[in-house]
Amino acid sequence: MVTGLEAQMTLLTASINENNLKYSTLLDLKTRLEAEIVEYRRLLDGEDDSSKTVITKVITVQETFVD
Repeated sequence: MVTGLEAQMTLLTASINENNLKYSTLLDLKTRLEAEIVEYRRLLDGEDDSSKTVITKVITVQETFVD
């Protein structure tokens, strides 16, 4: 019984890690799209390049696999 529960925990942990990676990827994509929308709005409004802002984001993904 304990071995079965350990196997289920391992699968659950792997699933959580995979979902976390997917979430991080989607969050990064959302951030980039929002920045692009801001840029398009700025261009449509006719603002000059002097007010341009550069956004840099670093994402670190840590995965732990347990056998």
